Amino acid sequence: MHLEADALRATGSDMPSGDETRPALREEHVDVVVIGAGQNGLSVGYHLARKGVKF
Repeated sequence: MHLEADALRATGSDMPSGDETRPALREEHVDVVVIGAGQNGLSVGYHLARKGVKF
């Protein structure tokens, strides 16, 4: 596992390896969760933002 972490550092990647992941430090509450950023997800996000819905 150390070799993988060293390889990530050598390439400049900011992605953590499996042993370096940490739980989120804070919680955020939203009204809606939009999954996907395709045409439908972008359209839903646009309309939610116009209505002031937190997503």
